[in-house]
Amino acid sequence: MNLIGMDLHIHSALSPCASLEMTPPEVFKRAREVGLQALVIADHNSAENQKAFIECAKEMNFLYLPGMEVQSKEDVHILCIFNTLEQVLSLQELVYSQLPELENNKELFGQQAIVDSRGEIIGELERMLLTATNISVDDIVGAVKQLGGLALPAHIDRPSFSLWFHLGFIPEYLGFIGVEMSPRLPRNQEQMRFIKEHNLGIVVSSDAHWLNQLLGPQTWACVEDFTVEELSLAIQGKEGRYLKYGKGLVEET
Repeated sequence: MNLIGMDLHIHSALSPCASLEMTPPEVFKRAREVGLQALVIADHNSAENQKAFIECAKEMNFLYLPGMEVQSKEDVHILCIFNTLEQVLSLQELVYSQLPELENNKELFGQQAIVDSRGEIIGELERMLLTATNISVDDIVGAVKQLGGLALPAHIDRPSFSLWFHLGFIPEYLGFIGVEMSPRLPRNQEQMRFIKEHNLGIVVSSDAHWLNQLLGPQTWACVEDFTVEELSLAIQGKEGRYLKYGKGLVEET
């Protein structure tokens, strides 16, 4: 088993609200400086930069899984993680088919940069990503599972784009094995009790949009390898896999 310091939710320069400094070499360089060993890039409603990050991860000897943060028609963010580029591009195809045909206003929302593995900007996505798709939470989760991925409700401790604040609970029928939480927000006792009572695992990740938001490991996974299958076991605390946290990160207020 290996204890891996990880961050499962980071944005690249493709996300309109992220800095253009969020390129593969710079993200992995910063990650190494703060002690991270494994990363997931999860841009808003797109996977256009995944190939570049996969290639750079191999070059810089980082553990890496491709992801996406999908915004449902209910304005809920779902963190989607996969093993392969092909899987995440299949989700992108679905998302693009249900994304409004709006042009990005880069002066208002920011540039949506497509980069290569060296960090060079090779294009710009004109289609607006910072908006809701026409896909329900149920259908996003179903599509991710069908593709062999892992879906987690993103940053449930925040008041915006959060499944918890949208509904006040996490529906059991969706079959989530865990949730994502933020590293710096105070813990809500009701929310933490619900998570414990329903045996949901917790992943704490940065949701970094800027390099200086990339923190050291908030969550470690004791796993055989950095894969969706191993992560899923660790989140559930099964077969000797488990998650470990920094002090105070998952405690009640």
